[in-house]
Amino acid sequence: MRRRSSGQVRRRAGTMTDSGGRDFVRGQTVNGYNPEGNGEKNVEFERVKEIKKASRKKRSSIILGTILVIVALAAFVVSQYTASVDDVRYSDDVKAKSDVNEGFIKAANAYLSEHPSERFAWSFRKKLFTNYLTKQFPEIASADISSNLIGGGVVDVKIRKPVAVWRVGDKSYYVDSGGNIFQKNYHAEPSITISDGSGIGNEEASTSRRLLEFIGKVISGVEKSGVGKVVNANIPASAIRYVEINIAGRAYPIKVQTDREADEQVADIVAMLKYLDQKKIKPKYVDLRVKNRGYWR
Repeated sequence: MRRRSSGQVRRRAGTMTDSGGRDFVRGQTVNGYNPEGNGEKNVEFERVKEIKKASRKKRSSIILGTILVIVALAAFVVSQYTASVDDVRYSDDVKAKSDVNEGFIKAANAYLSEHPSERFAWSFRKKLFTNYLTKQFPEIASADISSNLIGGGVVDVKIRKPVAVWRVGDKSYYVDSGGNIFQKNYHAEPSITISDGSGIGNEEASTSRRLLEFIGKVISGVEKSGVGKVVNANIPASAIRYVEINIAGRAYPIKVQTDREADEQVADIVAMLKYLDQKKIKPKYVDLRVKNRGYWR
């Protein structure tokens, strides 16, 4: 038998030797450490860290954006909410008194109490509010409520401007261009005073109101037409449902029928005056009480 020399190393079965003299045993874990390959792992690790960082940053941005939206929405809701009214603002220059303001404020707060959902601007019904106030204050033409951004509110009102006044005893009845009648005037006194020779103003309130409404609309219509400015309105002593009006620069009165529509009477007045001017006729009076017919003398 051959004997192994003392300088030889006994190897276990299943071992292998590489070119560098290192032994690898089958069935055992092989150390695959590669200094060059470890750099790729570091790059990949850094990439994962960047992705996670970007994801956290995105989540933070979403959270911050959500908070800002909620804050903005809350601010908007507060700005649109009116807890109560504490001031009055007029659309034009009027002679208002403190007690008048108090009345408007009290009525506005009463309305909000009766309609709590309308404390928010988007549910506020301006027309209904105006009707509510005009029943108590006929001199109001329109009304609105504006929030002052801290829960308080302001009543914005437009006061009717009279075109004529009818004085009956110690009372004054004003009428605006729309034929609306009221007794409190905060503007300058109108230049047209209705003269009542018939005494109708002391008898039937409903009749006098219809008459005053008609006169207001006729005055407004004539002035808007451009044919002249009404300077006087008179109810003759023997008048039966008619009124005489005078226009600046014309020495003759014009008789109009109060039972007719005001716009029809205005159309007849304009047509007649243009005809008279064209023909250079200067009558003593003009009678337009019949529709589409005019007489003069």
